[in-house]
Amino acid sequence: MTRQIQSGAALISILILLAFVSFMALGLSKKVQFQISLERNATDKEQAYWYALGAERHITLRLKEQLFSNVNSETEFLVKQQYFFSLEDGEIRTHLRSLRSCFNLNVLSQAAPERGGKGIQDVEVQRLERLLQLKGISNTARRQFVERLMDWLDSDNNPVGTYGREDTFYTQQREPYRSGNTPMSSLEELYLLGGGELPPELMNILCVLPLGAGNQIAINQLESAELLAAMSLGGLSVAQAKLLVEQRPAKGYTAFNELLEVLAWEEEPAFLRKIIRIEPSEYYALNSAVSFRQAQFILQSILWLSRDGSKVMQRQYGPLQ
Repeated sequence: MTRQIQSGAALISILILLAFVSFMALGLSKKVQFQISLERNATDKEQAYWYALGAERHITLRLKEQLFSNVNSETEFLVKQQYFFSLEDGEIRTHLRSLRSCFNLNVLSQAAPERGGKGIQDVEVQRLERLLQLKGISNTARRQFVERLMDWLDSDNNPVGTYGREDTFYTQQREPYRSGNTPMSSLEELYLLGGGELPPELMNILCVLPLGAGNQIAINQLESAELLAAMSLGGLSVAQAKLLVEQRPAKGYTAFNELLEVLAWEEEPAFLRKIIRIEPSEYYALNSAVSFRQAQFILQSILWLSRDGSKVMQRQYGPLQ
């Protein structure tokens, strides 16, 4: 009887030990699988990153060839805005836009009196206000946006007008921050100004360029007639600006006298060459979204191109999932 009890106890001990070892093995197996999954995800994210860089390089070369090729193409000046690349385990979707077919907000940094500008009376400020007006923004909203933007771009800490904001306002927010007091590096900085969001159709014709880039419009890449009319400050009506866009030749305008013919003008006004350029833009914004297996990667690039070379001026990375 004693021997049977001892045998039963030994069997139970063995079963308990076997169950414990099985439990440990199962836990270890789950940890190993988890580590393998993490390694696979990291590899997929890294691959998505390189796919985005590859798309950036491919479109840069393709765009440069399209814009500066000596071949007389019927679409020489027209830029395809969206590209799609199919991958074995994913896809790349890109959106490209000219940064000479939008209003360069950084020109307002030169409107500050401490930088030699005329403040709220500066011509670039008037052009922006006219654009906001043509887009249906109310008087109060226009003034609020312009004054806060000028405070964000100037170098002092003195609020502009009634709606201006500086450090004393931004540092009291739930998540405090300071005013930029420098030209913007990204259009997303507008969301830091507060005071409500601008409509998407307006955001699509705003951009930021490096200091010294000016605010000329590449007429052969322009889509918004309101932008051109606003830049002219009354020199062109919206109807005349639409005429220039709608009657643009397939290969683009090649000389200013072609613009005059469309408008039925005998003489060229002084403002025309100040706000319009025949040449294509040298600045482009490229947004590349890569989906590869379980990874997603977004790359936003600012490209600079010329006949002699090209470079990436800025890169911003979107959310990794």
